[in-house]
Amino acid sequence: MYKTVFQSIIVSAVTVILGFIYSVLLARFLGPENRGIYGSILMIVALISSFSQFGLAQGYVYQTRMAQRNGFQLLIHSTVLISLSALIIAFITKVFLLPNELTGFFFIITLLSLVTSINSYFQNASQVEKKLYFYNTIKAFTPLVNILLLAGYYLHEPNIPLQAFINIILVSTLFSLLILSYNLLLKEKNSRIITPLKLINISKYSLKIYGTSLLGIFINNIDKIIILNVGTMKEFGLYGVAFGLSRLIGIIPETISMVIYSKFAGKSESELSLAVKTFFSFLFIPLMCVCIIIIMLSSWLIPVIFGNEYRDSILPFIFLTCECVISGLGWLLSQRFNASGRPGLVLFRQVISTVPLIYICFLSI
Repeated sequence: MYKTVFQSIIVSAVTVILGFIYSVLLARFLGPENRGIYGSILMIVALISSFSQFGLAQGYVYQTRMAQRNGFQLLIHSTVLISLSALIIAFITKVFLLPNELTGFFFIITLLSLVTSINSYFQNASQVEKKLYFYNTIKAFTPLVNILLLAGYYLHEPNIPLQAFINIILVSTLFSLLILSYNLLLKEKNSRIITPLKLINISKYSLKIYGTSLLGIFINNIDKIIILNVGTMKEFGLYGVAFGLSRLIGIIPETISMVIYSKFAGKSESELSLAVKTFFSFLFIPLMCVCIIIIMLSSWLIPVIFGNEYRDSILPFIFLTCECVISGLGWLLSQRFNASGRPGLVLFRQVISTVPLIYICFLSI
């Protein structure tokens, strides 16, 4: 397992570096206002994708291990369900929630939501492979595709428009989807196991995971939703840079959480408990130290990298970095229950943790 963890961290580090380079180029080319429009589109797409998942990928991984059944039929049915859900939620978003500045982008939002939703499903479902070779390869290649496409646009036209960046993310997501889905469907089709795994077999586990996911969506996006509704696109762009930069430190606990779930879902609970304790103890102090160092450098770091027009991103970046470390370590601990088939306990903890946040939101209103 430690070899898989090391490989996954290396891949995640490469992904972070490439993604960071791309985010800097994005901010420099677009400026705060267009960066805000771009970020708001991606946020809406991410929300639609998250609401469309229903915990189906995690249910597939867990029950494939537990029941030893063939998942080809389940993968097809889940894809259809997620696709229909993404289209319906996109339509509801247009009618009730879409800001006026984004109405002209509705078609691309719908298309990107559909592709992203299916890609997210197959990306999470690919964790069924314990060594995560294929998952890690695609994870590293996707930001590289973004940079290559951006370089191609730049050679053709130095003044890159907003639409070009949207097209780039659409093409790279489609690239990831095609490869991940082909690999997983081919694996299940060629499996010697004949007994099919059905939606009903994973529904109980998946819905508990989905409940936890919905609360996580609320906690992680309530700030951005409020800013999108009460602020300007420029303010959203500034906040988007702070948020995106703060997520870099969370890549390590996120990667280890993913490896632990992939390795132990439906398997030995005693080894799972030991792995979670070991990695949490090993990560806690180093991550907190790195967090403090980054915060101390932030007032110099952000203007140098992104430009003086992003100086107002410094303060939210400080708070978001602290939140990222704490939530990342918390999610690592929660794998003790998710991978052992008890996601309901994580759901209960999430429900309790949202009470103060809901109170603050209503108090501010």
